[in-house]
Amino acid sequence: GGAPSVCKLYVPSDGFGGVSPERKASLQLRSFFTYIAARAILAQLEGSGRGELASHNPEATRILTAHLLEESLTDGGDEWVQSLMRKSPMLGNRVMDVRASYAREEFEFDQMQRLAVDGTADANAQIMRAHVVETTAAALETDEDIDGAGEQA
Repeated sequence: GGAPSVCKLYVPSDGFGGVSPERKASLQLRSFFTYIAARAILAQLEGSGRGELASHNPEATRILTAHLLEESLTDGGDEWVQSLMRKSPMLGNRVMDVRASYAREEFEFDQMQRLAVDGTADANAQIMRAHVVETTAAALETDEDIDGAGEQA
């Protein structure tokens, strides 16, 4: 015989607006990549960065900073970028280029998966330890109450 088949967990998509959890997570990541791109570009515009990537530009810095503070970055960040394009096509295009490049070449998806799996396992173990401590303490208190009541009688 072969390896036993593993049944995948059924996750109803209605909890995620009719899309799969993976699709929902990819939208969250795209929002995150958009934010990362905006922050990296902002650092460059403020004169930080690597070599010729740094280019002090006070006007573009003002526009991007205000946009980050005033506009919500949700649902993949696409509406945020479209709104930025209306204010500054140069900045909007730059954000799109940087977020695509970051997603394609920089982000460590394997490391993210490992951190998520390990972090979940560690958190579950901590929760179980805390639960055991709480229930053990409660059981000891109950035993003491019973023993104390018996001595008085």
